[in-house]
Amino acid sequence: MGNTNLMKPLFLLLSILAMLPTSLTAQVNRSGTPIVTTVDALETDGDPLNLCITMDTRGVMFFGNQSKGVLTYDGLKWKLIPLNRPQRINALASDYRGVVYVGGTNDFGFLQPDSKGDLKYESFADRITDSLTRSEIKAVMSIATD
Repeated sequence: MGNTNLMKPLFLLLSILAMLPTSLTAQVNRSGTPIVTTVDALETDGDPLNLCITMDTRGVMFFGNQSKGVLTYDGLKWKLIPLNRPQRINALASDYRGVVYVGGTNDFGFLQPDSKGDLKYESFADRITDSLTRSEIKAVMSIATD
């Protein structure tokens, strides 16, 4: 009878000790460095405030900036993709092909590589020839992709 009373706490203690290594390593990656890093806004060419974020199929991150355009980060360097006119970027979305769509305060479009392979902003709104219709474009707050 005395062995049975001792076995339950011993089994519980051994179970906890067996699970402890997995719970301790769950918060860091394999090299032991933190998964999350912070970036000073001065390291980028944009404003301190970013309003939206998306990632394309290559793993490049895109940030909708307050007034300077779209910031990109590929894991090594930051780049700024300016829009045709300064405006706040309210919405970003990437589809299954990696196309990044951009919605601003009075414009909407997408990012497309130029002849050198650098991403440039291409406005859908600028393709509207009727000035009255063009002036009715308001802030794009959300974008849905497939």
